[in-house]
Amino acid sequence: MQRFVSLLATVRAWTVVALVAVTSLASASAQIPVAEVEHPEPVDFATEILPLLQRNCLACHSSSVAEGELVLETPDAMLQGGNEGPAIVPGNAEESYLFQLASHQSEPVMPPAGNKANAANLTSQELGLLKLWIDQGATKGSLGTINVAFEPLPPGVHPVYSVAFSPDSRTVAAGRANQVFLYDVPTRRSLGRLTDPALLEQGLYERPGVADVDIVQSLAFSPAGDRIAVGGYRSVKIWRRQLPGVQQTVPLPSAIKTIASSADGGTIAVLHEPNQLSIVATSDGAVKATIDLGEGEVTRLAVSDDGQRIAGISAAGLTEWRSVDGAWQATAQAPLEPAGVLLTYVSTRDVWVVAGADHRLRLFGPPPAADAAEGTAWGPGAVLEGHGQGVTALAISVAPAELISGDQSGQTILWNLENNSQLRSVNHGSAVRAIAADVAAKRIVTLGDGRTARAWNVDDGQQVGTNDGDWDLQLASAQSQQAVALANRMVDLANQDLKAAQDQKTAEETNLNAAKEAVTKATEDVAAKQAAYDPLGAARDQAQTALDAANAKVTEIEAAIAAAEAERAAAEAKVNELNERVQALAQDPAQAEALATAQQELTAAQAVLEAAAKKKTETEATLPPAQEEQKKAQEAFTAAEAPAKKAMDELVAAQRTLEGATRTADRAAEALQRATDAIPGREAQVAERQQLKATREAEANQANEQFGAQRSAFVAARGLAGAGTLVALTADGLWTGISTAAASPLFAEHVWPADAAPSAEISHADAQGRVWVARGNELQAVGTSSEWTWERTIGDYRGESPFVDRVTSLDFSPNGAQLAVAGGVPSRSGTISIINVETGEVAQEFNEPHSDVVLCVRFSPEGDKIASAGTDRFMRTFVAETGEHLKNFEGHTHHVQSVDWSSDGRTLVTTGSDSVVKVWNALTGEQVRTIQGFGKEVTGVQFVGLTTQVAASCGDRNVHVKNSADGGNVRQLGGFADYVYCVAVSWDGKQFAAGGLDGQVRVWKDDGTLLAEFANPTE
Repeated sequence: MQRFVSLLATVRAWTVVALVAVTSLASASAQIPVAEVEHPEPVDFATEILPLLQRNCLACHSSSVAEGELVLETPDAMLQGGNEGPAIVPGNAEESYLFQLASHQSEPVMPPAGNKANAANLTSQELGLLKLWIDQGATKGSLGTINVAFEPLPPGVHPVYSVAFSPDSRTVAAGRANQVFLYDVPTRRSLGRLTDPALLEQGLYERPGVADVDIVQSLAFSPAGDRIAVGGYRSVKIWRRQLPGVQQTVPLPSAIKTIASSADGGTIAVLHEPNQLSIVATSDGAVKATIDLGEGEVTRLAVSDDGQRIAGISAAGLTEWRSVDGAWQATAQAPLEPAGVLLTYVSTRDVWVVAGADHRLRLFGPPPAADAAEGTAWGPGAVLEGHGQGVTALAISVAPAELISGDQSGQTILWNLENNSQLRSVNHGSAVRAIAADVAAKRIVTLGDGRTARAWNVDDGQQVGTNDGDWDLQLASAQSQQAVALANRMVDLANQDLKAAQDQKTAEETNLNAAKEAVTKATEDVAAKQAAYDPLGAARDQAQTALDAANAKVTEIEAAIAAAEAERAAAEAKVNELNERVQALAQDPAQAEALATAQQELTAAQAVLEAAAKKKTETEATLPPAQEEQKKAQEAFTAAEAPAKKAMDELVAAQRTLEGATRTADRAAEALQRATDAIPGREAQVAERQQLKATREAEANQANEQFGAQRSAFVAARGLAGAGTLVALTADGLWTGISTAAASPLFAEHVWPADAAPSAEISHADAQGRVWVARGNELQAVGTSSEWTWERTIGDYRGESPFVDRVTSLDFSPNGAQLAVAGGVPSRSGTISIINVETGEVAQEFNEPHSDVVLCVRFSPEGDKIASAGTDRFMRTFVAETGEHLKNFEGHTHHVQSVDWSSDGRTLVTTGSDSVVKVWNALTGEQVRTIQGFGKEVTGVQFVGLTTQVAASCGDRNVHVKNSADGGNVRQLGGFADYVYCVAVSWDGKQFAAGGLDGQVRVWKDDGTLLAEFANPTE
C-alpha cells in the first residue's frame, strides 16, 4: 500500500513544517496513546466521528478545500482517498493511514504542528473511538438519514421567495415561507394552499396547508398547467391538478327525466320513466322512497328547503307531495292554465313559483289546510308579469331580489317578492338558458347561447364581468395567435440568418476573387521583376566572373612574384655563402684547387641569382597591368551589382507578396467553403421555420374555427353557497366552474360525451360539496372544483436525496417532460439535475456546472439548451440533452441572481447582486449592454411576452420594467414595504406578479394598474 503522504497536506504545506525545529518535530511525532473504548453500540459516523473530524481535519480536507485531493467528510470520500490512495481500510485501523497519521505512528503526523487552522491532536479517547469505528467496518451509520430537527415556522415569518403564473394566467402560485398559496387572479380570491400529506403523517404539522419543512425558494407550473413543482430542502415535490369529475353513481330503474333537490343537497327528487318519483338521500345514495305518479306526465320538479315537500307540474296542474310519517303522499293539486314550463321553490316566502307558457310567473303558497272550508281552492297568490317571451330560467336569491327569471329574449328580471314587483331588469343579449345566484356577494350570473356568461350586481344591475364562448378555446386561440407571431419572427430571423449566410458567401466570393486577382497580379509582378532582374543579374554575374578572373590573375602574379623573390633570395644566399667560402679559401694557398672549384660554383650561383632577379623583375612588370585590369573589373562589378541587388530585392519582395496573396487566397477559399457549407443548414432552418409557421397557422386556424364555431348552449347552472363560484353544464357535456365575481372561468372539462350529456338540471351542493346531475338512468355526483393533490416527492430531507441542499430554482422543459433542478452547497458546489417528470427519476446530472450555488436555471424556448446563473458570478449555457457546456457569460461582479431567455432564444438577460441587469447575445456569448438604475440587488427577471421588455424584481421595494433593446425605463411597479425577491410575467405579458419580504403578493396589469393584492396571512 502506498504511503499516505498527502493525507493532511501537500508537499507544499510540508515545506513549512520542515522549517520547524528538530526538537519540535521530535515532540510532534511522538505517538499518542490510544485508549480502549467501551462502546456497546456500533460507533456512528455522523454523530461521533464526523464532529471530531470537523474540529481537527476538515479545515484542510473538505470538498471546498481538499489538500492532496483528500476529502474526509464521508466514509465514501475516505475510501476514494486522495493523491496517495485510500485513507482507511475498513475493518483494520492499524493499516489505515488516517489512523496512523492521527495517532502519530507515521510521518507526516496529523494535524501538523503550528497549522493555521489551529487544529489540535486527537485525544487518546478520540483515537480510541476512531480506531473502533474503522475496526467495525467504517460504516456510514446514520449519515444517510439526516435528522434535521425542523420546527414549525413561527407566526409572522411569511416572506415570499417565489411566484409563478399558471400557463393560462388565471392562477398565481406564491411560495410564502414554507407554504404555497394559490390565487385566482380574475376573482382576486385564494384558492387554498398545497399540502404535503407526509408532513401531517410525521406530526410536524397538525393542520393542512404546509408544503415543505423549509422556506420554499422555487416553484414552477408545467406548460400544460396540470402540475406544480415545488423546491424545498433536499427535495422537489410535485402536485397534480385534478379536474372535477363523476365521484359517485346511483342507478335508478329507468331513464331519468328531471331532478330537483333540497337547499342542502341532502334530498334529491328524481322523476324517471314511467312517470315515477324516487326520493334519494345523497348522504348514502339510498333510494328512500318511490312513488308511482299514475297518469298525467310530470315535467318539472321542485323540493322545499327542508326536503319534506316536493312539487311537480304536469298537464293536470301543480301537485304537491309531502312526507308524512316517512311516507310520501300527494296532498294538494292546483290547475295550471296555461301549462307550466318551469318550477322552483322560494323558501323565504314559502311559495312554489311556476313559469307559465304565457310568460307569466305564478306564486303558489302552501296548499289549504285539511280542515279548510269546503271549496277552498289552491291557487296562485300572485301573478308576476314582465316577460315578453317565454321564460327559460329561474333562480333564487335573497331580498330584495328573492327571485330571478330570464327569458328567450335575454331579458332577466329581478323580482321583489315583498311587493311582487320588478326590482330591476338586465339584458343578457341572447336567450337565457340558466341563472345562478351568489347570495353572499349579491351577484347573479346569467348564462346563455354561445356559452356566454355575464355577472351582474344585484343592488344596481350593473354588469361586472362577462365571458363569451369556450374559455379554454378562447385561450387556445389567443395563445395560438401568439405562437404564430413567434413563428413569423423565427421565420424572419431564419431568413435573416440565411441572407447573412448568403451575404457572407457573396462577401467571401468577393474576397476570394480579390485574393485571386492579387495572386495573379503578384504572379505577373514576380514575372516582371524576374525579367528585369535576369539581364541585370547576368551582367552582375558576368562582371563577377571578370572580377574573379582579374582577382585570380593578380593573385597569380603576386604568387609568382613571391616565388621569384624566394628563388632570388635563395640564389642570393647561395652567392653570399660562396663568396665567404671563396674569400676564406683565398687565404690558404693550399686550397687553390678548392678555391677554383668554389669560384666556379660562385660564378654559377651568380648566374642563377641574376636569372632569378631578372625573372622577378619581369614578373613584377606584369602586376601593374593585372592590377589595372582588376580595378576595371571591380568598377564594372560595382556598377553591375547595385541595379542587380535592387532588382533582386524587388523580386524577393514580389515573391513574398505572391506568397502572402496565395495564403490569403487559400484562406479565402476555405472561408468561402465554410460560408457555402453553412447555407444548406440555414436553408434547412428556413424550411423548418416555415414548416413550423405553417403548423402554427394551421393550429391557429383550427383554434379560431373551434372558438368561432357554434357552441352548445349552457343548459343548467347552480351557485355554490359561500364559494363565490357556480358550476354550469352545456348541452354537449362541458362541465364548467365560473366565478360569480366577474363571470371568469375557473375550470372547464368535458366530463361526458357530447352526445350523452346529463339532463338540464343541477342539484344544490350536498354535504360533501358535490352537486348531482342525471344521465340516462343514473344519478351522478360531480365535483365542483379542481383540486391540487400531491403526486410525488423526489428526495428526502431526512435521508437519501439527489439534491444536496435547498432547491433554489426549478423550470419545466417546454414539452413538460423534464424538470430542471438547481441548487448546491454554498462556497462548495453548484448543481443542475434533470428530472423525468412522469417517473420522478433523475435523468441527468450536469458535471460541475458551477463552482458555487446555482440560483437560477431556465430551459431555452425550444428546450434544447439550458441557461444557469450562479453565485460564482457566471451565467453559463449547456446542451440540455447531454449537459455539455457551451458558453460562459462573464461580467457580473457579484452573485448572478437570475436569468431568462427571450422568446426567440437569441437574447439572454441576467440580474445580479451588483445591482445591474445585463443583456447578452445568446449565440455568441457577447455582452450587449448593462442596464443600471436599480437601488439594490436585482433578484429576479423575466422577459415580457414576445417583446424586448423585461421585468426585474429588486431589493429597493420595486419591480422595474426595462427595455432590454436600449436599457430604457418602461415603468416601475411598487407598493411593497420591504425587499422584493421574485417576479413573474403572464404568458401574454399582460400581467405581472411579485412578492417579497413583507409577505404581500401583488399583481399588476401591463399598464401599471394594480390588479390584485393578496395579503400576508395572519396564520
